[in-house]
Order: sequence, then structure tokens, then C-alpha cells
Amino acid sequence: MSEYEPGSDGFNYDGEGVQTQGDFTVPEDIYLLKVERVKPGKSKIKEDGTGGYPQVVVDFKIAEGPRKGFPISFHYVTFLPKTHKAAGMAVHFLKCIGQPWEGTFKVTPGAWIGKTLQAFLEAKEYNGTKNMALKWVKPDPAVELEDSPF
Repeated sequence: MSEYEPGSDGFNYDGEGVQTQGDFTVPEDIYLLKVERVKPGKSKIKEDGTGGYPQVVVDFKIAEGPRKGFPISFHYVTFLPKTHKAAGMAVHFLKCIGQPWEGTFKVTPGAWIGKTLQAFLEAKEYNGTKNMALKWVKPDPAVELEDSPF
């Protein structure tokens, strides 16, 4: 298989035997997760039908234990207006990874890489495939968060 070159017409890939449906899960439990990759972007659309809200797609790996290295992909952190009832979810995520979260601040997704947090992972099914999703998050108990109220 060759690497994709920007501007090219594509590349060859052998997909024979690749699992596309099934069960990509670990037991539902609390895990320590490490941020491996972030991809800033925008949510699909706002409630008024215009553009999207700032959003970061986060990929994790389980950081310790017998499931160490298991990937947890596509966790969406969406920065909703502060008047939105779910706006606190993004702020809570930032608190958990020790990032700025009070007042006016700059969100720097690149600084999230390598940060850890605890999360309860639950199995979710979508189009016949089971994957793991974060049900809740809290700070890594081994990391002392500066200026944190908890």
C-alpha cells in the first residue's frame, strides 16, 4: 500500500478481511484515558440553521491496566453558547484535563494531547457496530489540578 499524496488521484488499499461490523468494545467500567489526537472543527449546524459551533474531536487510548492501548475514538467536545443548557459539558471537560476554563480564555486543543482523565466507558451501537463512548468524565486522581474547585 502506498501513502496518499495530496493532489493525487488516490492510492491502492487491500481491504480484504478487514472487520467492518461487530463488537469493538472493552468491559463497561472506569478507565484512565490519555488524549492521543485532537481535530478542531465545527459542529454540523447551529439551532438557527447557520454554520456550526466550535468543536474538537478527541481520540483517546486507555492509559493503563490490561486494556492499555485500546483506542477510544470520536469523542466530540462542542463549545456551545454559555446560555445553552449543555454549555457546561465542554467546560467540565476542560477542567478535567487541567486546561483554562474560567472567564474568557483561548481554547488550545493541541495542549490537550497527552492529558489524562478518568471516564466511565459504555458500549454504544451504531449501524450494527458496537463501540465505546464516554458516559462521564472526571479528573485523573493522580494529577493535581491547579486552580480547580474540586
